Amino acid sequence: MTLITAHSGCDGTADNSIEFLDYAFGREVDCLELDVRRDGKGRLILSHDKAESSAPLLETAFDRLKRHPEKMINCDLKEENMELSVLELAKHYGVENQIIYSGEVNLELIGKDNSRLEPVKIFLNIENLLPEIYEEPGAGKLHGQEYWEKVKNALDKIPQYEIQCINVDYHLWKEPFKQFLGAHNGKCSLWTVNEKEDIKSFLEDGVYNITTRTAKAALKIREEAGIR
Repeated sequence: MTLITAHSGCDGTADNSIEFLDYAFGREVDCLELDVRRDGKGRLILSHDKAESSAPLLETAFDRLKRHPEKMINCDLKEENMELSVLELAKHYGVENQIIYSGEVNLELIGKDNSRLEPVKIFLNIENLLPEIYEEPGAGKLHGQEYWEKVKNALDKIPQYEIQCINVDYHLWKEPFKQFLGAHNGKCSLWTVNEKEDIKSFLEDGVYNITTRTAKAALKIREEAGIR
């Protein structure tokens, strides 16, 4: 089944807000994506760019999550060294099996057969393996074949880590990338996919997850296509 993840602020709700939580928990989405960082007091909050004093606490989201055992939350970690603290909080609310990490994930914590983050699922952002990945081929340091060779080398590292899938900007979903990922039987999560035709195409491709700001439309497309 291709999962549908509601991007924070989907369908006109405010990013990282209680409004978004209430909206997404009331829909048939499989997962909610939230931006997580610390505020000045060290508390885990929902905020993308800075620690806002009015930002909801992550524990508020986890408290709601425990009432929805069929759903997950993707914690997009916006700062380093939060993995263990978020996991501890999830365990406190009994939702550790419903948590995904993306964003700033320390590779040392997810080594194959030595992961310190179980049972968290990892959607590993490809830039953690190749920081320059989103330079356009032919721009900057990377050029054409050299670009795709570096992408291949990055994906060759997948077997070293305990991850659920690779998390990438949907514009990277091109034939060379598909081939390289397929060589490792890898799964892919695509962000942030908002256009109906793109959603339908990626559903037909059988990607593992689609993160979207148009969650209502994505759910309708998946239902109409019978792709589960």
